[in-house]
Amino acid sequence: MSYKKNNVTTPNPRTARVSGGMTAGSTGAVGALTGTGWSIARTAAGKYTLTLLTYYPTLISFTGGVMTASADGDAVLNFGTFSASAKTLIIKTVLNGVVADLSSADRLFFDLEFASSTV
Repeated sequence: MSYKKNNVTTPNPRTARVSGGMTAGSTGAVGALTGTGWSIARTAAGKYTLTLLTYYPTLISFTGGVMTASADGDAVLNFGTFSASAKTLIIKTVLNGVVADLSSADRLFFDLEFASSTV
């Protein structure tokens, strides 16, 4: 839902967006980050835990993707469990149908929308 003010569409004031990306180092290690308001850690092969700096009660929508440096095969980003109380979201990188580490210089990126209150 959007609101118009002076003929300009603005985001819903009751939502918040968190966007960013990561360039992988060797063996899927966390490399260079873009964006603010979050941190990320590799917790297993192809599995990352995104930690938000701000509490949001509800995850409304998410989009994301993987850009491979070599452009070989099919690469997608899967979103797993969101914990509002822990401020975490599980992200998995799936390469050719299997959860797997990113290669060096591969990028993952995401755009998340949250409700900024429960009202």
